[in-house]
Amino acid sequence: MNMRRRGILNIIFFLSVNMIAAQEDTITFYPILNPVMQQYDIHKITTTENGKLWLSVNDGILSWDGNELQAFPLDGFFRYACFQNDKLYMVKTLGLCDFDIRTGKTHSLPVNLEPENSVPNPPAYTQILADSDGTVWAGRVNGFIHYNLSTHTHKFYSVYSNSGKHRIAVNSIISDPRNSEVLWLGTDDGIFKFDKRTHELKRNFNSACLKDSSSADSRVLKIFATNDNSIWFTASGRGIGCYDMNTGKYVIYPFYNGPYGTNEKDLVFFDRRNDDEFYFGASDKMPGVFNKITKRYSFNIKIFNEAALNGISDLLADGNGNLWCIISGQLYKAIVNQNSFLPVSLNKLNQFNWGENFFRTIIWDEQEGHYYAVFSDAKKIFVLDSTLRITNTIPVEIDTKGKKRLKLPEIFDLVLDKKGRLWVCGNSLKVFDKIRKKVIPVYKLFPELTFQDQQFQNIVYRNGYLFLQSSDPDNRFIYRINLASNSCDSISIPDDIIPILNKNAAHQKFYQERIVVDKNGKHAYVGIDNYILQINLYTQKVRKVLRVTIRDTKSWYAVDDDDYLWVTSSDGIKIIDPQTTRIMKKIDHLNSTIRYRMYNMAGFGTMCILHSGGVILYDYRKNKTYQVPFHDGTLPDDLNQVIAVANQHLFVGSRSAMFQHIPLSSVIQDDKKKSCYLTNISLFNESLLSDTLPEYLYTLQLPYNKNFVTLTFSSVDFERFAQVEYRFKLVGVDKAWVYTNHSRRNISYANLKPGNYIFCTSIKNKDGSWHDNETKLHLTIAPAWWQTKWFKIGCVFIAFSLVSGLIHWRIKTVRKQEKRKAKIENEILNIEAKALRAQMNPHFIFNCLNSIKALIQENENEKGIVYLTTFSKLIRTLFNNADKRQISLYDEIETCKLYLQLEAMRFGKKFSYSVNVDQNVDMKSIDVPALIIQPFIENAIWHGIIPKEKGGAVQLTVIKENGTVKIMVEDDGIGRVASQQNKSVSGPAHQSKGINLTQSRLELDNLLRQREAKLEIIDKMDEKGIAGGTTIIITLAEES
Repeated sequence: MNMRRRGILNIIFFLSVNMIAAQEDTITFYPILNPVMQQYDIHKITTTENGKLWLSVNDGILSWDGNELQAFPLDGFFRYACFQNDKLYMVKTLGLCDFDIRTGKTHSLPVNLEPENSVPNPPAYTQILADSDGTVWAGRVNGFIHYNLSTHTHKFYSVYSNSGKHRIAVNSIISDPRNSEVLWLGTDDGIFKFDKRTHELKRNFNSACLKDSSSADSRVLKIFATNDNSIWFTASGRGIGCYDMNTGKYVIYPFYNGPYGTNEKDLVFFDRRNDDEFYFGASDKMPGVFNKITKRYSFNIKIFNEAALNGISDLLADGNGNLWCIISGQLYKAIVNQNSFLPVSLNKLNQFNWGENFFRTIIWDEQEGHYYAVFSDAKKIFVLDSTLRITNTIPVEIDTKGKKRLKLPEIFDLVLDKKGRLWVCGNSLKVFDKIRKKVIPVYKLFPELTFQDQQFQNIVYRNGYLFLQSSDPDNRFIYRINLASNSCDSISIPDDIIPILNKNAAHQKFYQERIVVDKNGKHAYVGIDNYILQINLYTQKVRKVLRVTIRDTKSWYAVDDDDYLWVTSSDGIKIIDPQTTRIMKKIDHLNSTIRYRMYNMAGFGTMCILHSGGVILYDYRKNKTYQVPFHDGTLPDDLNQVIAVANQHLFVGSRSAMFQHIPLSSVIQDDKKKSCYLTNISLFNESLLSDTLPEYLYTLQLPYNKNFVTLTFSSVDFERFAQVEYRFKLVGVDKAWVYTNHSRRNISYANLKPGNYIFCTSIKNKDGSWHDNETKLHLTIAPAWWQTKWFKIGCVFIAFSLVSGLIHWRIKTVRKQEKRKAKIENEILNIEAKALRAQMNPHFIFNCLNSIKALIQENENEKGIVYLTTFSKLIRTLFNNADKRQISLYDEIETCKLYLQLEAMRFGKKFSYSVNVDQNVDMKSIDVPALIIQPFIENAIWHGIIPKEKGGAVQLTVIKENGTVKIMVEDDGIGRVASQQNKSVSGPAHQSKGINLTQSRLELDNLLRQREAKLEIIDKMDEKGIAGGTTIIITLAEES
């Protein structure tokens, strides 16, 4: 029985190995047919973070991005190189140097050793490592050197063989991925550990199997450290080995067949292909691939032209899916198919029957940094590290409580809650007990959570709750566990939603699918019978979402990151709105494919569909589709229709304790890392000489006479460089983007005007969108001295000064003329005023004398005496003010009183007057033009009162109002209109001349004394609109 079982296991293992081998694709190298590059003899190749290739040629370095080939001078060629902080650190035949990829300049790193440490016959250096602390480590044929880039000092360390008799070569130097203070050295006598702090050099290199060991094991050529405390290395003539950093033990996996045979070959090439595989090679054979999981060598790499194979000088995997090789001094390239699944087999363990164990699921523990993998019949959970190697197992206790009607596996699904606690479901609900270090039934840790005879087919964690789906067809409940209180409730499916006619019918037709819950924990979905139901977890209401046909009873469904429900069935994929349950979109299936499972990549905005030809990834946020086919286009027979995503990897399950995986980074091609950049800047067709290469130049200032600029741009693309589309725009010249292709990447701008410009360029991604990260060059054309801002400002200032001086001169001239004119007008007014007074005096004197004569004739001697006395006072006042232009308001009012008194005695009862002066007015401090009021009083008497049959009165009023002094002359005569109609000979002319002259005198007084005196004439009207006199108002500003 044991022999039979062992035979079955051997057959299974053989089939598994064959399946793995069948998935290995042949890698073919093709020559790079670049006519310029083919003129060089290429020795070595390396790459930098931006994806460019750097080639070592005689007396120089070449950089190549698939489009542009640029050459830089170098004394000799480099044998080894490494990249750190925008610099290439290189080993040349005679020494060390660095090359700044930003400036294109090379600097030597001088090393002067003592005679006993020097090597007479170069080359003396074997390898170089640029450390993150700003230092360089270089291996030599007799030890290694530590070079400090800041102080330009160095120190030499000798490395002696285990016997201590002679010094040995250090062939490789690497940093410890766990401890930055530790270096590992691959030497001619095994692997050494070097402590950078204590400078202690220690050898602990022993074979784990002494009977298989050989003296050739100790000659370690290349080493590569992994995160699992291992160092993989190539041993001269033996093969590839694995060294344990902790124990110092190593295992060699020697060659047994293949092109390398059993002959000793130095595997001088050793590079990482992926997490599980390495490239290796010798100088005279095509490279191969070593799988560290299966420990197998494969020789599926060939050259397009076998006759060209005449020595391999370098091999490089650039990390972007390209494999490069230097064959006979020329560059060759092979495209490695990374878009395929890699198998992982756990069949080295024999704890259970692998032939019946299906892969169920795998999850990633971010806190612990490892995976949990589950197989159906295994009584344990497998713990795998980030490289998918088993590091531990967690036993699962069998639950024997109760009787099970339907036998489910011990483990069917598992999940991590927010606290990092592991929950498992299957034939019961279980939880990981950290104290017992195993998974136990949940009631043993939480007695309040007891499920009698319940088996669960899946478990979901959302927002502090666990949701469980029973596997019993008769159980119509969704269980919900509150992890905060460790309480459980259930939501039932009402019979009116999915009725059960009878128990037998239920068992014949009833089908229950896994539960899925949206990210917010609001809606859950479950498939029952021919329906997909939606359960509102807040209100516990249940409703039908979609009906599927009998043949689609196992329709798979999932909820995306936007809470939309995806359902795959025979007629395609339906996307359903959770609120309206309406189908929002349909996606057709690929032809001749069978759907198996659907899975939402939470946080990625991507839905995965496992079908018979592979996996389809729908990026519903960016509306992109990615396909991952299986090797031969059909689903392998041993795959068990399980799909999962964990830690940026896509997993597909298998029987026989196997699963396949693929990094999402190799599926979802992200073009965000790609961008275009400037490769050359020419001024009048001559390359710009600058300390910074155009790729790293972000600002450029040019003189005014260097305004013919040619810009060349490119991008790193070794696959589709001829199909890459570009766009560019010079802000300040181009109003819109200009689109171009690979053949037109030289853009010229002539006669650029002085100013600031921004040159922008970007490339089109594979999905048709334009790259967000635009390359920008801020270009400034400096103006000539006559175009500068300061020159223009100076010109404006001079012009402004000239104009201002001219205006000032003109204003001064005009003011001078105005003053002269005002002086003349003032003199004229004074003359006219004098003339007016002179005119008034004879006329007035004549009238007064006639009045005196009449009084004497009528023997009214006393009245005549009074009249004559008043007349003499008035004449004296006029004589006193005859030469004065300004008099006080008090004197003006006194003059007006004398004048009113004479006129009142002259006209008797036909005329009366009154003078009212506000006591608050200081009339002696207010100056007014002489005889400014008298003409208005005279006008009121002679043209307003006298023509009136019944006579009238004149009222002279002086008041203070709002900081001003108002002088009002008011009469109740016939008004101005009636006065104009009179035919008096002298009346109209006298009135016009007196009023106009007074107005002119007031305006002149305002100009000379800078004050505002106003004259206002108001016609008085009664209720019937009949003229009732005139009011004259003179407003003066009160003087302070």
